[in-house]
Amino acid sequence: VARGKQLYDKRQSLKKAEAKRDIERAARPRR
Repeated sequence: VARGKQLYDKRQSLKKAEAKRDIERAARPRR
């Protein structure tokens, strides 16, 4: 159970980091 939860948490954190990067990229005006 712990291993499955760890994998799930890792996937969630990875997705969150990706979304954060996308938001930062969108917020920053590209020139």
